[in-house]
Amino acid sequence: MKKSDLLIDGVPVRTRQKLQQEARQAGVSINDVVVGVLCQRYGLDCPPTAPRYYPGQHSRKLYLRLPPEVHRLLRVEAAENGWTQGGLVLASLAQHYSLPVRPAVRRSKIRR
Repeated sequence: MKKSDLLIDGVPVRTRQKLQQEARQAGVSINDVVVGVLCQRYGLDCPPTAPRYYPGQHSRKLYLRLPPEVHRLLRVEAAENGWTQGGLVLASLAQHYSLPVRPAVRRSKIRR
């Protein structure tokens, strides 16, 4: 199954810590934790697939490999609500970990 890539910049420190903790406890990758949260959000069954990967503790970036169906649903929901895909992922994680949700709306494009 082909995966879709998504790079998220500006991951809050607390979200990163919660992801790392859950990944370590479950013995899976951070990618699998995020995909699991999104699959739960969309009512999909997504088995773990990625090798374990624990990026640097202070990294503010998150590189995800999403199943195509999850990525499609994410794109649709983000577009319908005026959010970025990364913002929607971060909001989903914040809800999952009972952290404050910071809306990440699309910036309007400035035409010159």
